[in-house]
Amino acid sequence: MILVCAAIPGELKPLIDDDFSQQDENLFQHRSKPLLLASLGIGTCSFLLGFARIQSQFPLKQALLTGTCGIYPGGSDVNSSENLLFSPSSVCLADGSVIQGQGYFPNVMQQEFFLQADFWQRRLVLSGRCLSPAAITADDSLADQLGRRYQAIAEQMECFAFAAACREFNLPGSALFAVSNIVGASGHAQWLDRHERVVEKSCRLIRELLPEMLSTS
Repeated sequence: MILVCAAIPGELKPLIDDDFSQQDENLFQHRSKPLLLASLGIGTCSFLLGFARIQSQFPLKQALLTGTCGIYPGGSDVNSSENLLFSPSSVCLADGSVIQGQGYFPNVMQQEFFLQADFWQRRLVLSGRCLSPAAITADDSLADQLGRRYQAIAEQMECFAFAAACREFNLPGSALFAVSNIVGASGHAQWLDRHERVVEKSCRLIRELLPEMLSTS
């Protein structure tokens, strides 16, 4: 069974059609293929709990996270790149207090997980490191510091939780995000304006490549 998941239902809406039956409010199962669509919740804890619930109910073989992300200043010009897609090669925990010397992660914590980005790179999808902070970065200076310190391209809240779950359950995992905004003070306004529009492109590519994913799962 392949799981295609996102944080919120709207990020999966372009994928849902009459071939899927609704199992509960946020879970859809394909009528004839081993394929699930599920929105698992916003933030690390909600997302992990949602993922674990699906894993306990279905024999998952592969997982894909989709939705939207913000890119750090200098990563691209979002105003001219609404069709830009991003697939993280790795994802790190991040926090502003760490780069400002006011906090730290214990050394025993795993702070980075790797994801399978090569599948999407064949389609000219941007790739690189993603950060998952506990809170969305809404300050331009902090956004610039985070991007530079971690040499990261994008920020996405649930990506670290997804990668950790794939590692825990020994599942091949990849992610494909539509870029909706530049991380920083204007990020939320840009996301509100663009997110429904940009997910059409990421979902279109997922739909195009699902037969290949299903044939190898």
